[in-house]
Amino acid sequence: MTEFTLVVVALILLAIYAIVRISGPQSDEIESLRLRLDDGKKALETRQRSLHMLSRRLKELEQERTELLQQVDGLDSQLKNASQSFERRGEQLEQQEQAEESLKTQLKALGEELEVQKSQYSQTLEQETKHTEERLKLSQALDAKVRDNQRLKQSLEEKARENQLLNQNLVHSTSQISDEKTARAGLETKLNRLLDPLLSQHKLQKVIQDLTPSKLSCLSNTLQALASEAGFESMLLSDELGFLVAASQHARGTETWAATSSMLLTYCDRLEEGLEPSPRSILLKDSAERVVMQRIFLAGKSRYILTIIGAGHVDHLDMLDPVVARLQSALTAPTPQTSSLREVI
Repeated sequence: MTEFTLVVVALILLAIYAIVRISGPQSDEIESLRLRLDDGKKALETRQRSLHMLSRRLKELEQERTELLQQVDGLDSQLKNASQSFERRGEQLEQQEQAEESLKTQLKALGEELEVQKSQYSQTLEQETKHTEERLKLSQALDAKVRDNQRLKQSLEEKARENQLLNQNLVHSTSQISDEKTARAGLETKLNRLLDPLLSQHKLQKVIQDLTPSKLSCLSNTLQALASEAGFESMLLSDELGFLVAASQHARGTETWAATSSMLLTYCDRLEEGLEPSPRSILLKDSAERVVMQRIFLAGKSRYILTIIGAGHVDHLDMLDPVVARLQSALTAPTPQTSSLREVI
């Protein structure tokens, strides 16, 4: 019975039940029919559930059938391959049988030459024995060659380690040489730093010795010569009132330095009032890392300040005493320049 038949039966039963309900009063027969109808409905539901389960089971069986068919196809292909291999094997067996038949024929034909074949076989066996011995000797030679190669490899590895050690020693020696060069450069720098004051002092002494009264008459040229030979940035000379007397070429801020220098004299005067020794020289360092030296000296009754900018290589503050002595002589000598300077002052 199919699902369509069950549905038709259910509809008929429902129609009968409706007719009975409409037709008249209830009776025992109608009640029994109703009960039967309910039982039929329950049976129909049960049948539907069973049919649903059977349908699902049929799907599962269909899947299993499909899988089995696939397996059967695989087995069929395997069987075909096996049959083909068996056929090839049969052909080979037939060929072997034919070869055996031909061999039998040849054996029959060569029966008379058996002794000759035995002798040939013995000769062949002797030759194979010789070949075996030669192979054995060759194998022994190959083993010896392998051992020689291993020893050669070990010696090459030792050579590589020695070369590595030599490279390390070379690198170490190179670093030592570099360190020695660096140390030598540092010593040369220190030596030059130590010799700079001596050279500067020597140059200053030479310039001072070359200063004649005619050269001293022009103080700006004198200061320029001193600055150039001693390696100073600039030099300037100012009086106690803060006025500029002379300056080397390319000197910057001369008026400012001259005015500021007069404050140094005020500082010295305050120290003298406190019964302290008056300073003669002061060494400064500005924000531009320049070393500035200021030297106070007397020329006649006037005080002057010699300012040297860029005096980083000055070894001691008394180094410029010969220069101050010459400047004192130039400032006190009756030259037209000093006379005009005194008139200005």
